[in-house]
Amino acid sequence: MFQASLNVLDKLLPLDTDPASQQTIIKLKYLSAYQILRSLDILLTERSAQLRPESRAVVQSIIDRPNARLITDASRKPFRSTLMHYAPSPGDTRIDLTTLSLGQPLYGLVEQCFSMDPASFDVLLGTLIAEIASEMNAWAGA
Repeated sequence: MFQASLNVLDKLLPLDTDPASQQTIIKLKYLSAYQILRSLDILLTERSAQLRPESRAVVQSIIDRPNARLITDASRKPFRSTLMHYAPSPGDTRIDLTTLSLGQPLYGLVEQCFSMDPASFDVLLGTLIAEIASEMNAWAGA
């Protein structure tokens, strides 16, 4: 499932070049990559003894990438929660609502949570997804 999801993110989503789709595509890339990376992290933590050493090494390599750690960093969880639930978590003060705007791409959340513009964030996600998809495909073929 992880491999199929990554390949869809890597190969199919970039085919949609309609500017109206870009915010949705960034959301799909981020939420899917986040979930796959967190699931792999949990797999390694909870089932490491059941994995072959080669598989453990691949999973560790994937989750230890600097950009993988960036998007799964617990301090950035408000970004994920807001995208998932269409609003900041009630009582969570880590999102400064006064800086958000309906007129900004992704309401200004990328700038606030990742200190980069949405276009740079999209490139980061695309690069990370391509790298992880390639590694997962190689792992599946091993």
